[in-house]
Amino acid sequence: MAKEIVIDQIPKEFTHKKLGESCSGECYETKDGRVFKKYKFPIKYYQSLKSIADFYKCNHLVLPEEFYFLKNMKEENFIGYIRALVTGTTFAHLEDNVEMVKFIKALEFLEREMVANSRRSLLYVDMNQDNLFLTPNNEIKVIDQDLYEIIGYHPYIRPVPDSMKDLASTIIHVFFTGKEFTDSRIHDNIRKCGAHIGGVLRPSQLLSETSEILEQDCGTSIRTLGDFRKGLKLVKEK
Repeated sequence: MAKEIVIDQIPKEFTHKKLGESCSGECYETKDGRVFKKYKFPIKYYQSLKSIADFYKCNHLVLPEEFYFLKNMKEENFIGYIRALVTGTTFAHLEDNVEMVKFIKALEFLEREMVANSRRSLLYVDMNQDNLFLTPNNEIKVIDQDLYEIIGYHPYIRPVPDSMKDLASTIIHVFFTGKEFTDSRIHDNIRKCGAHIGGVLRPSQLLSETSEILEQDCGTSIRTLGDFRKGLKLVKEK
């Protein structure tokens, strides 16, 4: 289980190198090579975050390992957490030489683990392109579970399809946004994946089926993400 630790002040070693900033907090690489997320203001979802860290350990989620409080362990004094540092490339900066087959397989593995966790009531939220990493070992890692929820019965929230739609929105944004295509099959599959219109298509299936369509339409093999992107440009409406 993740540790809860009380400190008098934030050690300098925790803020060794600034990595980035969001509206809620700042992330630093610590001197020992981990990541410290420091919140700018008190948050209301500490207990949920702690429960997720304790009960949803799996290969793809990079969860908090240590939770830190100032002066005492009151929830309003929770100031941040430490997690492992992820090496790799965010989905916002995926390189053209990534092998398509390996990327799709990594995405399939992520989807299987997501389904397993969502069947245990975990709702994935905010899986944006900066929170998803492709590692040198061709694994997908997910950071920043701040907005995730553990959902009991709810008439309007379905953890499995709603979590998958959150991932789908990122895949569609990274690869397909801003394009109109000459082949209607691509549009149909995007709707099936992103909005569950006319069926259900997982993100990995969207990429796999689009690759097949591009090979048919362009008469070339889709071996890498670069090939995939070039193929999409070739079937883009002028």
